[in-house]
Amino acid sequence: MRITIDVDDDRLGKALKRLHIPKGKEDEVKKALAALSTDLYFEWLLNEQRFDSISQVTEHWVAKTEEILFPNDPPNPTKLYDRYSLPLPRARYLARMLMARSAARWRKGARLELLAKFKAIESDARAAEKTDHLDQNFDCILTKPVYDEFQVLYEIARTGPPQPRPLTPPKVISSFLQEVTIRVNGQVILGIIELIDRLKDAP
Repeated sequence: MRITIDVDDDRLGKALKRLHIPKGKEDEVKKALAALSTDLYFEWLLNEQRFDSISQVTEHWVAKTEEILFPNDPPNPTKLYDRYSLPLPRARYLARMLMARSAARWRKGARLELLAKFKAIESDARAAEKTDHLDQNFDCILTKPVYDEFQVLYEIARTGPPQPRPLTPPKVISSFLQEVTIRVNGQVILGIIELIDRLKDAP
C-alpha cells in the first residue's frame, strides 16, 4: 500500500545536514529517511520491538539508520559520534557492535579495499623486485577494518605453504582513531596480492 507523507522541509534539511548527506543524494536519502521513520514507528506501535533502556533504543535506531542510509560505509566511531551526537566511548562500542553484526560483509569489503591499496603500489613493488631491492618498504594508510583484515591475511601467508619471497613483518608507524599507517615490505605487498587472488578462486 502506498501512502504519501508530508514532512516539514526544514526538519528534513536539518536531518540531511546532521547526517552529512552529500549533494546529489538528497532526494534518495529523503525517501529512505521517510520510509525508515515510518518503519521504526510501526515497530513500536505493533510491539515488534521493545527495549529495557534508552541505550537499547539508541543502539537499535543507530544500527537501522546505518544499515539503510549508509550500507556501504564501514562502521566508524568518529562518524557515529558526529552524526548522532553520541559520547565517543558509546560511538566506539556501537561501531564494534555493527562490525560484529555484519562481519562477513565487512571483511569482504575490507579485503577489496586492501587489494585496491596494494594494487596501487604493485608496479613499484615489482620494479623493486626486478632490481633486487627486496628491502624496499612502502607506507600505507589503512582504515582500522582494513588493517585488521591485513593482519589476518599476513598471518595466513606467513603460516601457510612456503612463500617464494620473504615476508618481513610490517611495522605500525602511527595509529589515530580509525586510521593505521603501516610500513610494509614490497615482497609482502606482492605476496598478499597473490594470496587474495588464490583465495578468490578457492572453492
